[in-house]
Amino acid sequence: MPERLLRQSTWDRFESELSTAWLNHGFRRVQASRPSGKFVRELAETVQLVEYDVEISDNDRAIFTIELAIWSRRLMKARRQDIHKLTARNGHWWHGLSNLMPTESSNLWWTVTADHIQPDVAFHSRLAESTIMPIFDKLMSDAALVEVWRTGGTMGGLSPFPQRAANAVFLAGALGGSNHAAEVARDMVAIAERSASNRPEQIAKLRKLVESLPVSSEFLDSITDSDLN
Repeated sequence: MPERLLRQSTWDRFESELSTAWLNHGFRRVQASRPSGKFVRELAETVQLVEYDVEISDNDRAIFTIELAIWSRRLMKARRQDIHKLTARNGHWWHGLSNLMPTESSNLWWTVTADHIQPDVAFHSRLAESTIMPIFDKLMSDAALVEVWRTGGTMGGLSPFPQRAANAVFLAGALGGSNHAAEVARDMVAIAERSASNRPEQIAKLRKLVESLPVSSEFLDSITDSDLN
């Protein structure tokens, strides 16, 4: 048997058995180009992804991180994004699972071993049910994404703040018109002002978002990521 397949055997066994848990939650398995696991759920307003990003895979063990991502279908259409080319870290909202769990029970790196496959599958099936699915179920709509972005804090995700701000204002405009977009824009400016990581020039550009309302159909083209960074 080729050496590459031998190195992947532990991960392949684990992913194959774990996939049943995700299928039961309405996710489909996505074929990955390297040792990793991707499961996607396509909803009316959003697309959700759980990605097991494998760092080490050999005959005895697999070590991986777990990342979650969500895309708004409205934003995907506006940005002309292809659903078949999605990876967790280009999600409109994305997070490492470890950041969303209590410190005492979280892991940045998870390990499964060849002689412990069944208990590991059982554990990660429970983790999907008890921890990951409640997160996804709270973020099934554009309105829910806007709310976590405008509120700030950990649940706002790890995508660059200027991108979150532009996305939040755009969706707010689509959902509630220019008045709602203006309210959300002001909230995003307030978050930027409270954060030491946002440069003064970013805050100034965010303030311009408020002045640019109502949101036009060209909004995402004129407020690009490069413009806000």
